[in-house]
Amino acid sequence: MRFYLDENIPVVTARYLQNHRHNTRHAVLDYGYQGRGDAFHYAVARQERRILVSIDRHFENHAEFPLAGSPGIIVLDMGFPPTVAQVHEALRRLLRHFRTNASLRECRVTASTAGYIQVTHEGVMYHDYK
Repeated sequence: MRFYLDENIPVVTARYLQNHRHNTRHAVLDYGYQGRGDAFHYAVARQERRILVSIDRHFENHAEFPLAGSPGIIVLDMGFPPTVAQVHEALRRLLRHFRTNASLRECRVTASTAGYIQVTHEGVMYHDYK
């Protein structure tokens, strides 16, 4: 899968995903994008056709970050700052359910530390995993 990790995701998570055979780019590690706004990261992910991964809950705003034509958005709802272990466990659980870019296209997925995974498409929740 193709991921774009914004600057709030630990840098080691890029290596973790790469070690699991995912095509991953980190905003700071790979591009030097530090201190950029949410709209900037959203635009880069869309332009590069990568699924945006963030802990920033602003990305749950459908009006500000529409899903139509989007590769998808993953929001890790785990407070700030999350531990590396929390981030990796949430991604591991999430990737058991979603194995291709197409499975997340035009979807917003929110994964919590409690183990819940909520999937929305066009603002409507249609899955809730535990």
